[in-house]
Amino acid sequence: MRLTLVNFFKGQYRGNMFSGKRKVPNKIRYWMRRDLIEDIQREEQNMLWLRHHYLSKEQVKGYRYDLQKNEEFFKKVIDAKKSNFPKHVTVETHLGYLRHLDSWENFK
Repeated sequence: MRLTLVNFFKGQYRGNMFSGKRKVPNKIRYWMRRDLIEDIQREEQNMLWLRHHYLSKEQVKGYRYDLQKNEEFFKKVIDAKKSNFPKHVTVETHLGYLRHLDSWENFK
């Protein structure tokens, strides 16, 4: 009886099997390894771009052209947004009708 109880409880873990000193480690699956390798490669590529952030001569020629395209596009967008609002009016133009004679300045 005693030997059967010992053999019966032999494969079980003491305490909580998911935490602590005697926890059961997770098995490494193929997709876990693949994801870790992809993360490391992505991080290495990011570090490469951060270390060597300069452009080659061919890249310098092309990037200004792209920026000019964007500037024209943004000018069109800004003009379209401004067209919805009335023109800017100053205080002088708004109250200019009050100064149409200025007779009090020329009073002698």
